[in-house]
This record gives sequence, structure tokens and C-alpha cells, in this order.
Amino acid sequence: MEAQIAQITAVADQKEKIEKYKELINSRVKAGSGEELCEIVNHLTSEEVLQVVSRNVMTYFASVIKNDLSDREVFQEVATYTLGKFQNQVVSFEDADYTLRDALFEHYLNEESFKSAANALAGLNMESGSKVYTDAEKANLYVKIAETYLEDDETDAAENYVNRASGLMHSVENDWSLQLRYRVTYARVLDANRKFLEAAVRYHELSQTTAAEVVQDDLVELLGKAVTCALLGRAGPQRSRTLGALYQDERTQGLPLAAHADILAKMYTEQIIRPGNLTAFVESLMPHQKALLGNGMTIPEAAALEHNMVACARLYENIRLAELGVLLGIEADKAEKVAAKMITEGRLKASIDQIEGILQFEEDTNTMESWDDHISRICLTVNSCCESVVKSNPALADAF
Repeated sequence: MEAQIAQITAVADQKEKIEKYKELINSRVKAGSGEELCEIVNHLTSEEVLQVVSRNVMTYFASVIKNDLSDREVFQEVATYTLGKFQNQVVSFEDADYTLRDALFEHYLNEESFKSAANALAGLNMESGSKVYTDAEKANLYVKIAETYLEDDETDAAENYVNRASGLMHSVENDWSLQLRYRVTYARVLDANRKFLEAAVRYHELSQTTAAEVVQDDLVELLGKAVTCALLGRAGPQRSRTLGALYQDERTQGLPLAAHADILAKMYTEQIIRPGNLTAFVESLMPHQKALLGNGMTIPEAAALEHNMVACARLYENIRLAELGVLLGIEADKAEKVAAKMITEGRLKASIDQIEGILQFEEDTNTMESWDDHISRICLTVNSCCESVVKSNPALADAF
């Protein structure tokens, strides 16, 4: 190998030299010799070779080992080694760098090594290199990287890249496919970070997508994810509104998992949830959705407990903490701590009389009146719009 490289180095004509390098690469790829291919990389990335030659040949090298090196383990070894050699001079080999990283991404995907696949693409220099990426190209790559990190539950890394994509999505408003992928990925990141109510709202919005290209089964799956996240969310006004929106969506009755619709109905109508009600629902959850919390409870257990606390507020004006504990299936002091936390966070309208050991619930009349006023204003606005439309187009009167 050293003798062959020395012969090529001695060639004076630049064009002929490039062709000789390509012939050598082809022969070593055909032989499947990873060690010799790495020797060629060492030579081409050294100062012995003019940059105009090395850039041209390394671009060819990357393309050939991507497409023609049949032993993919050898490909992985050589590609990884080559990227390591590019580390301090990647600007000189950006086309080859992109080709190898893209090929490694596909290789690792086939191996289901998702974190390694995402890391390969994440190494691209999209911001400060000489290779120019459009906003659409960068957004697509950032979303792809985030999607892949999520496959290995690398939530922090996925969040980093979905946030990078966020600042570029205005540039791809007309690319509905990329917009949809971004929004689904963002919802999945919220879900993985246990921001269940935010995730539920986004999943529900996505499930209402009307694009003809979207498969109906995918919309049903998104709706199911919305219900799951809403049921796992922390009890309070925001959760009540989210549950209401989902309960009123007729499609929830047709969800493949009957447990979702059953628990949704019970929670929306503020019924007490018993442990046995949760069994089928919990079995359908992903690992991060039923993780153990610091208080010793799982996420669904904590969600059900807080829900039951709110449900008690609809059944009682006040209740002794000891009786509340029995009703909730926990110790009285634990019931007091849960109630105190929810009161402090503004998720439960109540007060605790610690001397008497009584939880006194407060009727949230102001909130209800505010909602009634808000709904009334919306109805009046809709009526006004309808009247204006009919006035301008009398033929549409029957439509209303």
C-alpha cells in the first residue's frame, strides 16, 4: 500500500493523480480491506496532499464506500475512522462529511441503534461551515435528529433539536408534512418530559388534522395519545378543560382501547376512581408514563389520587382528614399533604383546619361565572357573524 501511494504521489499531472487515487480506492473497496482504506484516509487527510486534490478524492471516497462497500461492518469502521480524521479540518471535507454521516445514519437505523444514528447526523456543521443549508434543509435535519433520539428515549437531546427546529418552522409553512412531523415530535417531547397536559392539547390538535394525505389510523392513534396524557395530567382547571374537550370529541368512543374511553368518562364526570378501574389503562402505558415518583406512587396512581381529591370537592362541603384518607385509600397525613400541595398550587379550592382535622372545600363560583360569561360572549359573537353572513347572502339562510 505504501508503495502504491508513493507512486501516485510522484505523478505530476493533477488530473491523472486524482484518477490514480480513485482507481486505488476502487480496488481496496472491492477487496473489502478496511485497514487499507483507513491507510488511504490517513494519507489523503495529511499535509502531503494538496487540498484541491484531497477534497475531490475524499468526496469520491465517501460516495464509493457508502454505495459499494458490501460489508457494512467494515463500512461502519471505515466511515467512523474517517469522520474522526475530519474532526479538525471538516471545512475542507464538508461534502464527504455529509455523505458519510448520512450513510452512517441509515446504517445505524437498520441496526436499530437509534442514538448512534442521531449522533451521526447531529455531528453535521450546519451553522458555520462553508456548505450552505437552507432553512428547510436544516429544519428537516433537526426534526429527523429529534425523532431518532426519541426512539432511544434520549429526551434531553431530542428537546434540544426540536427547539432548534422551532425557530425555522416559519420558513417551511407550506411543507405540511414537515410541519406535521415537527408538531408530533414536539408533542412527544412534552409527553416524555411528563408535561402531560401540554402534550394532550397538542396531540388533540394534531388528531384533528384534515390533510387528505394523513392516514386515518394515525389520527386515531394521536387521539389516543391525547386521552392518555390528559388522564395522567395533574388535576386542576386546565386538566378539566382538556378532559372536557376530549370527552366531547365523538371519536373517543371508538378508540381501540376501551379503558381510555371508560376512564375519560369517569374522570370528566368527576367520579371516584378505584384502583381496579386503572388496571387495563396502566397496562397500555409506556414506561415513562408509569414511572415511580419521589412520593412512592406511580404517575397514574398520583393522577388518580389528585383526581379523587377534586371529585371529593364535588361530593362534600367538608370532610375529616381521617375519612378522606379512607375514601382515597391512603393515610390521613398523606391525604393532608396532597390536599395542601394542591391548595398551594391553586389546583384545589379548599382550606385545612389542622386543629379539627377537617378539609373545608370552597365553591369556585367566580371561576364558573367567568366561564359562563366567556361562553355567552362567544355565542353572541357567533350569532352576530351568522346574521351578517345571512344579510350579505340570503341564500345561505337555510344553512344556519
